[in-house]
Amino acid sequence: MCTRCRFFSTSTSYTGARGGISGADAICMNDAKKPTLPRRALYKAFLVDDVNRIACTTNNCGTGGASENKDWILKPNTSYFRAADMTKFTITDGSGIFNSQLVHVDVNVLTNTLTGLNATGWTTFTNNHCNRWTNGTGTGNVAVAQNSVSVFTSVLGDCSAPSVILCVEQ
Repeated sequence: MCTRCRFFSTSTSYTGARGGISGADAICMNDAKKPTLPRRALYKAFLVDDVNRIACTTNNCGTGGASENKDWILKPNTSYFRAADMTKFTITDGSGIFNSQLVHVDVNVLTNTLTGLNATGWTTFTNNHCNRWTNGTGTGNVAVAQNSVSVFTSVLGDCSAPSVILCVEQ
């Protein structure tokens, strides 16, 4: 369990067909950019669907706080760092989400990165996640991170468009 948790983006791009949440998690664990130390570090994909991984069920987890999370990859009140150089770029609140501006983030990496998160409030789309990350076809049905202000700022995208996967240390 990390205390200075790291983010990295995969070295390869993938379409929406990622083998589901568990397949995307496996991609993170086997990616060439995954830090080698500590050896037992666990990484999961920064993805949600409406069944297997959920950030918030209400806007910014305002009703139930962290109890709204299901298999969520961010921990409450935790600092997150870029894996490449351990530069801090955000800290989560008590619900395991971040609302402040991200710093030291490569905007080119975040642009068009598929997440499944809704445009507001860290809620999960009920059907806009490439069929729970198993399908690489379809347009207008996936949330994508878009700028250095927030990973959850979203627009609708294309499941066949390749993008990196953001991976988060657990």
